[in-house]
Amino acid sequence: MKKYFILSLFGLFLLFGSKVFASENYQLLGVKNYDQYELGAPSGCEGASLLQALQYKGSVKNWGLIEFLKTIPISSSGNPYDGFVGSPFIENSWTYSAIYPTPLAKWGKQFGDVQDISGTSFEELLVEIENDNPIVVWVTINFHPARWGIWSFGMAVNNNHAVTLDGYDLKKEMVHVSDPILGKYWLSKTTFESVYNERNFAVVVR
Repeated sequence: MKKYFILSLFGLFLLFGSKVFASENYQLLGVKNYDQYELGAPSGCEGASLLQALQYKGSVKNWGLIEFLKTIPISSSGNPYDGFVGSPFIENSWTYSAIYPTPLAKWGKQFGDVQDISGTSFEELLVEIENDNPIVVWVTINFHPARWGIWSFGMAVNNNHAVTLDGYDLKKEMVHVSDPILGKYWLSKTTFESVYNERNFAVVVR
């Protein structure tokens, strides 16, 4: 009986690959988690979230976060729509340290099938997860309400953050993220939607 149970588990692993579990109403990809502060990249949330997704899909498996972030495209204009502003290894109050979806996706294409899907609805995000595709989403730290401010390049969310969306539980109305600050956790889909819909910024790794 024990042997049969082990073989059954092995069969499930072969069926679902690296997914933790999947069903009609539940999907959990089990994306890796990097702690941006512990690893010395206090402003590296977007890069960490992208690396988590890329490695889930089998790319850059032998890279660590610091090595990966050293290749991030830097904006010469101070505009996150062009590249990363500042340094992912430095955090201060006078620099809007961030990179937005278009340059992040362009960078990610060097390593895998990475697409900017900004403007995608919450329901469409879930379809990507159902299809085994983790997503970098721009949200806020701790999923608190967005605090908007004016910068040289225009309006921006001051408490900007990015996480990897990698699961959902439709019956419990929850979604799962791998957060480079807080780790892996479930949260209310209502909370997620309200913060995500402030900008609808998203990059998928397929």
